[in-house]
Amino acid sequence: WSGIGDRWRGIGGVFPAGAPVTVVARGPDHLDLFITGNDGCVYTSWWQQGSDWSGIGNRWRNIGGVFPPGARVAAVARTRDNLDLFVTGNDGRVYTSWWQAGSDWSGIGNRWRNIGGVFPAGGPVAAVARTAGELDVFVTANDGRISTSWWER
Repeated sequence: WSGIGDRWRGIGGVFPAGAPVTVVARGPDHLDLFITGNDGCVYTSWWQQGSDWSGIGNRWRNIGGVFPPGARVAAVARTRDNLDLFVTGNDGRVYTSWWQAGSDWSGIGNRWRNIGGVFPAGGPVAAVARTAGELDVFVTANDGRISTSWWER
């Protein structure tokens, strides 16, 4: 491990202490990180083989949203060219933003799409892509039961 002996490398950004970081691999040569900042916006940094992290020097990219600071972001790579994000908002609704190669994030300008539900504000969401055209999302509801929603192309 490269971090043995406290040699962990900083890759920029200033976020809530202990906030969960989400990482997804679109392939063996590309990683995408996501975190919700102190301002409630979701930020991303990416690494591609042969390049350094995009967030070095505090250049993390703001991709919008209005969420509880430090709220966990669920991320899914349906394909190398498609990413989907999910976060529970301040109002307890689950929101999504997506990216497709050649386009920008759909949530830029706080245009995250509300996909419904009423859950604990900022509660963690779990998501999985069964195929490139099928997504499943899971959240623990206010009554402690697991709820799910799915998308099919």
